[in-house]
Amino acid sequence: MPELPEVETIRRDLLVLIGQSIRQIETSFDIQNTAKIQNVSLRDIVRNGKYLTFIFENNWKITAHLRMTGQLLLSQNHEKYERARFVFDNSVLIFADMRKFGTIEISKNPQLKVGIDILSDDFTEKCFLNLVKGKKGSIKSIFLSQKLFSGIGNIYADEICFDAGILPDRAMDSLNQIEKKKLYQSIKGVIELAVFRRGTSFSDYKDASGKRGTFQNQLMVYSRAGESCKVCGNTLNKTKVQQRTTVFCSYCQK
Repeated sequence: MPELPEVETIRRDLLVLIGQSIRQIETSFDIQNTAKIQNVSLRDIVRNGKYLTFIFENNWKITAHLRMTGQLLLSQNHEKYERARFVFDNSVLIFADMRKFGTIEISKNPQLKVGIDILSDDFTEKCFLNLVKGKKGSIKSIFLSQKLFSGIGNIYADEICFDAGILPDRAMDSLNQIEKKKLYQSIKGVIELAVFRRGTSFSDYKDASGKRGTFQNQLMVYSRAGESCKVCGNTLNKTKVQQRTTVFCSYCQK
């Protein structure tokens, strides 16, 4: 957390920074190469999975990963857990992180070791089927690894599997072609809806304006173990996959 929908929401919020230059950087931890991006116009902000990359006109880049509790906020105030402050021409971008797991890197060629982004136009049904062909790991473990395709974490892995009617601990190679196609459709559908709802907020996630997302109001299984399934009424169960609590309905999912 944050996962793809939350990071994409933040990216869209921060597009107001394009065309502005950083005039000053204040930070409480060591960030290398800060001089390379000062007084240079910001050209674009792109996302790959859970990574955000700020691209400047000289092709130097800031790459941010928010990890568990990181936040990127447009604010003139000093925020709680603030770790870095980027003062642009007309805006101030703050990186705050309570648990300090998030990362900020300034480089010309960042190395992002992740698979294809699931909102990319290249992530087609055919692409998905080719990527998962012959894979023996559980569905959820493949989702969480980020190696084949990127952006899905614990929340959306559970929600996607429920939407597809498939148990998250099933081996990927146990799925028939129809089930794999359904899983692909659920990936696209759940993630696109979560982006539309501006992400899921439980505790730490806020958009760039400090507002909460609303997808938590539509969660079907995540964090609902012991409660009634919204579809069939039976009690939701939980297990562990990749050391992560995983919630499912044994009646709706097979």
